[in-house]
Amino acid sequence: SNKELDIPSQMKMLANVRCEEISGGAFEIASADIEKLNESHAEDKLIEDFGKSMARIYETTLTQYSEEASRYDAEISKAKELNLRQHLDVAMGKSFGGQSILVVNAAKSSFDIESKEILLLDSPWVGIDKKLASVMKDAHEVFSAQCKFPQSENLSSLNALYDAEEKKFRTYLEEKVNDLKAKVASVALEKGEDMFVGLMAKPLAGVIDKGKEDVWTRTNTVVETAWGEVSREQQAVIGSDGLSLDEKSAAQYLSALQQKCFTLTKKELQSVVGTKDAMFLRIMDAFDSHFRHDDKGGARIWKSHVKIGAIYDESKTLAEATLDRLATPTLTLGPHKYSATVLSPDEREFVLERFRAQSISRYDEAKRVQDAMSERTKIPWWIYLVIVVFGFNEGVYVMKNPVLLMLLLIVLPVAYVFYAIDSWPVVPEQLQPVVEFKQLVVGKVSELKEIVKTTLNDDPTPQGAAGAGAESATSAVSSS
Repeated sequence: SNKELDIPSQMKMLANVRCEEISGGAFEIASADIEKLNESHAEDKLIEDFGKSMARIYETTLTQYSEEASRYDAEISKAKELNLRQHLDVAMGKSFGGQSILVVNAAKSSFDIESKEILLLDSPWVGIDKKLASVMKDAHEVFSAQCKFPQSENLSSLNALYDAEEKKFRTYLEEKVNDLKAKVASVALEKGEDMFVGLMAKPLAGVIDKGKEDVWTRTNTVVETAWGEVSREQQAVIGSDGLSLDEKSAAQYLSALQQKCFTLTKKELQSVVGTKDAMFLRIMDAFDSHFRHDDKGGARIWKSHVKIGAIYDESKTLAEATLDRLATPTLTLGPHKYSATVLSPDEREFVLERFRAQSISRYDEAKRVQDAMSERTKIPWWIYLVIVVFGFNEGVYVMKNPVLLMLLLIVLPVAYVFYAIDSWPVVPEQLQPVVEFKQLVVGKVSELKEIVKTTLNDDPTPQGAAGAGAESATSAVSSS
């Protein structure tokens, strides 16, 4: 019966069973040790000296297995050891995954804090590369200290796992760095925009307010001056002590900022002149400045000799020319030219119609003032008559005295009727007594003249000569 026993086969079967038992026992002990370490992960805590701890468990487990399995078949023992290694790699790989997640989260939190501190600086781009290099270095040191395994042939699989995770972590950090640099670039762009607006807005409003023929040339001068200051300031942002951009990236950055500055200029122009109401007020101001004021800036007085129509036409042409200038600006920023339409065709037509209606009302108002002024300055004919009859001083005295003035206004019509009634072709019946009274007066005056004449002819004395003079005077009175 002993001859029937296959001793080598029996030994291999025994070796297979025993090595499996030894491997299982060793792995069970290792798993318990790993799970005990993993309790820290359950509390979101890092395992202190993670790599060394895992390496110790790994080495202890393999040593224990080798000591007990060395008496059995070498080939089977080696195969079971390889199987044990695979189980250890899986268990420790899971633990490494938990550890690396905690390290990455801690690095992310630290990086976010650093990022916020950097972005709060007045000039966050200054030395940004050095700051970010320091942050990345600190993060790598933490990852290495908390996750890296000792260099060992037994730990080659775990070291390969660490290398893969470390590469992912480095890529993650680089993405975070690029995101932060993009945020810093955005902050720099915003500061550049603010600086541009600060340098451009007030001078631009002054140029537009004047509304001269060269308004857009002067506007371009203002815009180019502001852009020159901003672009010089931005050299520190894109330079070696800032974002360290290469030539192509720097050109793209400045082009983006330039486009933003143009958009801001267009927005500023639209706020100053671009709305329909704003444009209407500006062209009305241009119209009123010429229509209501003379060349010296004084207010026009609408006297009768002033040609309102000609002034209106000049003012209207000036205002419409101002609209043409303000509605179609062309701006220059560096080597680029931008056309900015601040009013659409429909908006422009609306402004023109409103302006024409308002300007016509200005014209009508001026005509009314001129007509009223002509009426106020026209002297009645009877004032001239008073001055001619009484003389200037006496005439003024009569006009200042209300009693004499009223008496004069009553006497003059009566005297006129008394004088001119004989020439009337038909005399109303009510005025017949006046005709009879005038004839009686004329008759009495004639009789008086005869008496005076007879008396003077009979008296040859000097008094008689004087009487002759009186007679001639009487004749003059009667004839008048």
